[in-house]
Amino acid sequence: MDLDAPDSAATPSTPPSAFPGLNHAARLWLDKIAISATATSTATLARRCLTALTTLPSDVRMECFNRNVHLSTTLCLEFLGCSWMRDEHVNAGFDLVAQQLGPTSRVSFMLCWHLDILHGFRYGHDGTRDPFRTYNPSRPRYGDRAICLGYVDRVFVPAHVNGNHWTLFIVDIRQVSISYFDPMHPDALPPADKLSDLRWWLTGLLPGRLWPTVPTPVVAQVQSDGSSCGVVLLSSVASLLLGYPQWTQDTWREHRMEWFLRLTEFWHEDNLLSIEASDSVDENPTPVEEPDMAVLNDSNDPLEFDADKLDIPEETSQFLRL
Repeated sequence: MDLDAPDSAATPSTPPSAFPGLNHAARLWLDKIAISATATSTATLARRCLTALTTLPSDVRMECFNRNVHLSTTLCLEFLGCSWMRDEHVNAGFDLVAQQLGPTSRVSFMLCWHLDILHGFRYGHDGTRDPFRTYNPSRPRYGDRAICLGYVDRVFVPAHVNGNHWTLFIVDIRQVSISYFDPMHPDALPPADKLSDLRWWLTGLLPGRLWPTVPTPVVAQVQSDGSSCGVVLLSSVASLLLGYPQWTQDTWREHRMEWFLRLTEFWHEDNLLSIEASDSVDENPTPVEEPDMAVLNDSNDPLEFDADKLDIPEETSQFLRL
């Protein structure tokens, strides 16, 4: 008998939750900051985070974001420490910025895997597709259509490079340009493969444009540690679009605590609004006319536009038909 073989009749055990360990580590990190911080504001931030931890449930998905954003209360704890930021953190942070900008914003954020999806669509998983064919998906995404319709001026596209580093492309639709932001290397050139895929996508949506690269509008102090790149991206974009404080190496702890509080407080507020709304449901509601556009996001929900009735060039109208 193989002693290492699992018992086929046994019920598979559920992997232990990471929440208790992360919660404990976060408390130790915050306690140290609260005691040793020389700035009163920093110590206050740490105490606010400690208070927030007392009401944070274990292993709950934070359903106040775009449906493609899968941040949980467990993952949110990783802001409190030196953990590297995952896709879920960056997606949630950008979605929060988008919601704070409001439904009339002309800014759009792509999800962290956008460039990977483009690369796969362009070349195929086995690399057999023609990379020079035009971007023409069978089911255009919401973000594609918003760009074609002229509802977007700037598009923020996060890029994961070298397997361990977050950077950012910023597409300026009006200026027909692309800029690149690397928190650790301000003079870095954009990765050629990702830039090529991005231009291929944009040329498919808006033919006839060249999309040159220009200096980045993002202002941030150079990152010198090995784990802050994701937070630098979030804070730098929030500073550019919402006027939040700029990230610096000296304030890396404060920015991590701020993002933890922004995300958890936003989630709690959304829960309260949902409860209030459910308590005041009108049994005979008055029909309300649907708006023409919802908040721009990167979901896969199709838009019900009739391209033939819109004043749009023929070469881009393909993206507006179901």
